Amino acid sequence: MQITFLLLNILPACLGIELYPFGSQVGDEKVSKNDDGSSPDIPIVTQFPFFNHQHDRLIVNTNGVISFLRTVSTFTPDPFPLDDNRRLVAIFWADVDTRNGGTVWYRESTDQSILDRATNEVRAYFPQFFRFQATWVFIATWDDVAFYKCSPCVKRNSFQGILITNGQHSFTVFNYGKIEWTTGKASGGNASTGLGGTPAQVGFNAGDGEVFYVVNASRTPDIVNVNQMSNIGISGKFAFRIDAAEIGNGGCNTQGSLQISPRYGPMLGGQYLVISGPCINPDDVIQIQYFPMLTLFQCKRESNYSAVCITPIFNMTGDITVKVIISDNYGNIQHHTGLYQIVNPAVFKNPVKRHQPQNWFSGHQHIISWDPRVFELKDSEHVQIHLFAIKEQSYNQLVWEKTVLHENIPTILGTYTIGLQTDGYLAAIRVTAALETDINLSERGCWTDVFAVVPQRRKSQQFCQNWMRHEYRLSEVFSQNVPPCPCTLQQALMDTAQYQPDPDCNIITKNKDDDFNCLYRADAQHCVRLSMPGPDDNDNVCCYDIRGNLIDSRVKEGGSLQRYHYLGGVRNIPYVTNFYYDVLPFLHCCRYYGSSSDFGQHGQVIYSACQDFLQFRKVSSCFNYIPPRPAGANGDPHIKTLDGFGYNFNGLGEFHFIVSKNMLFESQIRFEQARHSNGGTVGASVCTSFVARVTNSSDKVEVILNSIRVADVLINGQIQDFSDVPWLMYDAGIRTNNE
Repeated sequence: MQITFLLLNILPACLGIELYPFGSQVGDEKVSKNDDGSSPDIPIVTQFPFFNHQHDRLIVNTNGVISFLRTVSTFTPDPFPLDDNRRLVAIFWADVDTRNGGTVWYRESTDQSILDRATNEVRAYFPQFFRFQATWVFIATWDDVAFYKCSPCVKRNSFQGILITNGQHSFTVFNYGKIEWTTGKASGGNASTGLGGTPAQVGFNAGDGEVFYVVNASRTPDIVNVNQMSNIGISGKFAFRIDAAEIGNGGCNTQGSLQISPRYGPMLGGQYLVISGPCINPDDVIQIQYFPMLTLFQCKRESNYSAVCITPIFNMTGDITVKVIISDNYGNIQHHTGLYQIVNPAVFKNPVKRHQPQNWFSGHQHIISWDPRVFELKDSEHVQIHLFAIKEQSYNQLVWEKTVLHENIPTILGTYTIGLQTDGYLAAIRVTAALETDINLSERGCWTDVFAVVPQRRKSQQFCQNWMRHEYRLSEVFSQNVPPCPCTLQQALMDTAQYQPDPDCNIITKNKDDDFNCLYRADAQHCVRLSMPGPDDNDNVCCYDIRGNLIDSRVKEGGSLQRYHYLGGVRNIPYVTNFYYDVLPFLHCCRYYGSSSDFGQHGQVIYSACQDFLQFRKVSSCFNYIPPRPAGANGDPHIKTLDGFGYNFNGLGEFHFIVSKNMLFESQIRFEQARHSNGGTVGASVCTSFVARVTNSSDKVEVILNSIRVADVLINGQIQDFSDVPWLMYDAGIRTNNE
C-alpha cells in the first residue's frame, strides 16, 4: 500500500532549522568513519512502537536510515515497499560516505528538557494528542556528511531524525538543514555535484512487502529541496505518527478532515475539546454546533493547527454529528463535520472525587478533591465550585439548576471542604476554571459523580409520598415485559447478550472506587442490567450477594424492575431520569425514610413505605430464566460452536464465523500464521482479527490484535480510544467493552 503526500509545497528556504542538541558535548555516540556501514546493535531502555510492532533495539545506518531487526548497507535506495522484515525509517536514504567528511551521531535521552521539547512538538503538530507526554527520545544526526566518490567533497548534507514515544504511541520528527546532494557516484550521481542518478528516498517501510510510506519527491531530483518542504508548514521539518498500521501526517490541511479530541466526553459537558485538521488563520472566527442542538458555540484558536471548544451540558448520549464553521475576514466560510460521542454519566471517570460519599447530607460540610493538571483547568490559577442540582419542573421535566458554592480557590490546592446547601435531591459538583477570555466561551470544568443528596427525614418522607402519588397515575411496570434475571452470578456473567454489568455496582469493569461501588445497593457485590432498554424503555436490575445468589429485595438491598433504563429513551435524560424516578424513590422510601410504625394495642408495624415502593417496582425474579449456550475459540485454535460442537482449525485467511439464518447478522474471523518475536514463522495459526455487524443497520465492529496495545477496536474502520471509560455505545446497540 503506497501512501504519499497529496502535495508538498515548496516553502521559502530556511537553512536555520533548529536541530536538537547533538555531538560529544551532549553525550552522543558516533558511528566510526565508514562507507555503507552502521552503528552496533543499540539496545534501548524502552519498547518503541513502529508499524504495530514493539522494538527494544535499533540500528543507525550511515546511509541515512534508522532500522529495526537488521542493518542497511544498500547505497542506492530501493523503491518501497520492501519485504524480509526490513523495517526502516528513512530520513534521507542515500550513499553517505563519512570517510569523505561529516559525522553520524546518536543517543537516546530521558533528559527532561529534551522530553519537554519533544512533548511540545507532538502536541503542536498532532493536536489530537494534546495530552501526550514523551517518556523517551532517540536523536540521530547526520552532520555535514559527504557522499561516495565525491570530488571535490564540498557538497554536504545535514539532517536529523528524532524518535519519540510514551510507550504506547510513537512519533518521528525529521529536521533538514543544509541539503546539497542527493546521489553518490555508485548510484549514478555526478562526482562533483552529487546530483543525478537515483536520488535519495524519504519515508517508512513496514518490512512486509506491502505497507510503506514515501514523500512524493523521493527518488526524484526534487528531493534536493526537502529542506524547503514540509508536511506541517515549517520549512525543512516533517512530523509523522508511526506506531499504527499506517503512517499519520502531522499539521493541518486545506481539505480539513476534522479531528475531534478527545473523541468522547461527559454528558455534563465543560470538556476541553481540541479541534484539528483544517488550517486556521489568526483572524478566523470558529464556531461549533452539536447536532441536534441548534445553538452555535464559540471556539478559541490555539494555533494554525488547532482550536479549543468547550462542550455544553447535554441531555443525550451516543454519537452525534459535530459541525465546525470557520469564517475569515473576506466572508469565506468553511464547514467541517465529524463525530463526537457523549458518554453516559454512569460510566465516565470523573476527575473530581467526593470523599466519604455514603451519606452526603444537605447542610453539612464535605470534602472534594481534584487533579489540578486536568486540561479543563488549564491556565486557570483559581477555580470556582459550582453545585448543579436537578429540579423537577413537572413530572419527567428535569432541569439542572446551578449554584455557586465557593469562589477564588487556588487550583493547585486540589482539595476543598464545601458547604453543601441545596433543597434538591439529585446533584453533581463541578470544579470550574475561573478564566476571563476575549470571546464568549462556555464554562469549562470537571465533575463529580451524579449523587443522591440526603435530606432531613421529613424531606425524604415528602419525596417518597409525592413519588407514590405520581406512580398511582402511571401504567404498571410489568415483569412480563422484560427478561427474567439470571439465577446466579455465574449465569449473569455469561449472559452478556441480555445483560451487562451495572456501572454503579459490579466486580468486572471496576470503573468506580471501592467506596463508590454498590453505593445504592448496599447488600450486593454485583448487579446486571438489561443490555438495551426494554418495552417502554423499562429496565430490570438483578443483584447478587457475596455467595453469588440473586438478592430478594424484600429482604436485602438488591435490584428491582425499573420504569426507566439508565441508557435513556424517548424524552428521558440518560442516567438522570432513571436515578430520579427509580433509584431515589428506593433510597427515600426504604433507606432514608424507611418504615413508620404505629404499635397500637397489638404492638405491630402497620405501615411500611418500602413495602409500598416494591408494589410499584416489582422484585426482580429468575422465574423461567433459560441460560444461553456458550461458543468461542481459543488456542491453536480450538473452536466451539453454539450447538456445542468442538473442533480444531488451522486455516489461513478470512472466514465466516457466525451467520444468522436470516442473513441479517454476520461475523468473520481472520487467521494468520503465528510468528516469533524476531519475525520468523511458527507452524500454527492464530486469530488476529474478528469483525461483526448487523447487515445494513449497525456499525461495523472489528477487533484486531496489536502487540503494543494488546488489541485495537475499530468502529467502521476508525480506531477507538476508550481508555477512560469501561465501554462506549454505538449505532443499533453496538457496545464495546473495556474489561
